[in-house]
Amino acid sequence: MATPHVAGAAALYLQRKPGASPAQVAAAITRSATAGVIKDAGLGSPNRLIFTAAFGDTTAPAISLTRPHQGAPVRGRVTVTASAQDDVEITKVVFFAGDTQLGSDSTAPYSIDWNTTASPDGQYSIVALAYDLAGNTASARVSVTVRNKRDDTPPRVSVAAVQGMMLQHNGELVPVTFRGTASDELSSIRIVSFTVRDEYGRVQPSGNAVVTDGRFSLTAYLEASRRGRDADGRQYMLTVKATDLEGNQASATALVIVAHDRGVAPR
Repeated sequence: MATPHVAGAAALYLQRKPGASPAQVAAAITRSATAGVIKDAGLGSPNRLIFTAAFGDTTAPAISLTRPHQGAPVRGRVTVTASAQDDVEITKVVFFAGDTQLGSDSTAPYSIDWNTTASPDGQYSIVALAYDLAGNTASARVSVTVRNKRDDTPPRVSVAAVQGMMLQHNGELVPVTFRGTASDELSSIRIVSFTVRDEYGRVQPSGNAVVTDGRFSLTAYLEASRRGRDADGRQYMLTVKATDLEGNQASATALVIVAHDRGVAPR
């Protein structure tokens, strides 16, 4: 009775892959069969129970990388972990760092140990590729930065006001735009923080600015004033701070005078 079952399994497989050779059909049937579940199978028996659910399976698995996280700095030995599900069965998950295969795992939770010291410092795309019994595949990807060499170099940052002095009515809030650059040798700077202080040391607007392709722009609303020592208008200092993945910091400053309307021309 095994013969018609196996013949039916072969027909199912060939329906999906009509160009498969007899050897490929046999390998697929053997690969998908469940081993070691037949009692008293007899001496020399392969002890495999035919399993055909995967032969009509065209649904790809679902997979995600759970560790490390996107953009994470890594060093030393790192556990790379994936979560994978399938409507029939996952056979294995294969892990890559760039073009290098790190290893594979056939048991959930799917993970491998990555010795990052064998890879030069820099950015890597970590890929997890899931296979199901039918050969359907799905992949997940994150980018990480290998940082085994200690980074003691601070980032580079610069900033300047678009206009150095503006003539406005007394007490008016003036939008002042600052533009700058931020970069680092080993990692990308995605955000810079900023603080504005007036000439009396009082903190004015502060916050963060997004860095895109090494450049950022921010606008602060500053008061034009002619009170007290503000003979030519009020002076403000903007301080921008950039921090790299190792915690090294660098800062830059820009001055702007928001003048009152008492006949003072921009300079």
